[in-house]
Amino acid sequence: MDTDNRVSVTELDSSLNCIDTKVSVFEVFGLDNFRNNSNSWEDKLHALSLENLRFVSGFPTANLVLTITNQAILFNLEDTRGTILRDRMYILQDSDRVFGAYSEFLKEKLSSCADPEWLKQHFPVIALYNITQHYCNCTSLYLKEQRKIFEDSKVALESNFSGKSLHVLREARQSVEHISKKVDEIANNFVACLASDTHSWFQCENDAAQSIVSEVYAEEILKIVKRLQQEANNLLQECRSVELRYTSMLEADFVRLLSSFLFSRFLVCIFSFYTMLIEFFHSNFFKPTPSSAATAGFAILVSGIYISAFLAIYAFQRWLTRKKFTVLFL
Repeated sequence: MDTDNRVSVTELDSSLNCIDTKVSVFEVFGLDNFRNNSNSWEDKLHALSLENLRFVSGFPTANLVLTITNQAILFNLEDTRGTILRDRMYILQDSDRVFGAYSEFLKEKLSSCADPEWLKQHFPVIALYNITQHYCNCTSLYLKEQRKIFEDSKVALESNFSGKSLHVLREARQSVEHISKKVDEIANNFVACLASDTHSWFQCENDAAQSIVSEVYAEEILKIVKRLQQEANNLLQECRSVELRYTSMLEADFVRLLSSFLFSRFLVCIFSFYTMLIEFFHSNFFKPTPSSAATAGFAILVSGIYISAFLAIYAFQRWLTRKKFTVLFL
């Protein structure tokens, strides 16, 4: 069962060596000593979700699990003083290797620290800060690219309104929407992870200065994420506003085109129907000596075609303008 529960991680030790390997979930969560007690580790393993890791408690060691969508950074802490268990940190890999790809960056960033002991004391929160900062910087650059696409599409729509430009704008909005949703999840997870009941993992009871340093880093982490969150949400609102305005214009043009087409076909059907009625009336009721009633009926039938067509067009137009049309670009 141990083989079935191995996960891909990037292991970053105290010597700042980055190694891609697979480790057992029992080792990551400190369950090595409980394998003989099947009920204990089975229950604990069942409570874990490698797809959506969360804070766990009740283990032999204090484990801090930071949820970031489907990726997670695991800091194995020996105790609340911040000493790292076996002097290592695990970074779980996701399919895109988002955080695992930052291991070399983190290695370079942390190697500039002059005091290894100080680095060891603050390693979890410093590593988290640098990874978060690098992730937010890369995401911000991508948002700038999407903003450029958005601005170009907006200019194209203003100069020459077309469905193609609106399609490009919609694709940009969808990309920004995906990023915004992901950043919102990350921000919410950070807020939950750094809440008062869990933030104590970053604090040291015997060293007030160390706790202050961790507190400052935690606040900076939240500021960085919230700044990116605001940037993504602002761009998303702009994209939605412009897309809605031009989509409404396109829908109006579509309704006018559709109504003109349908009205013409509808009138053809009405005139054809009345032509058959007139022919039928003429064949069966007109005699060499027509009566006044037959003549009046024929006159009403001929004039009724225009009245019926007018009423049909008016009713159909009223019904059509109240409908909502969604233009889909495939």
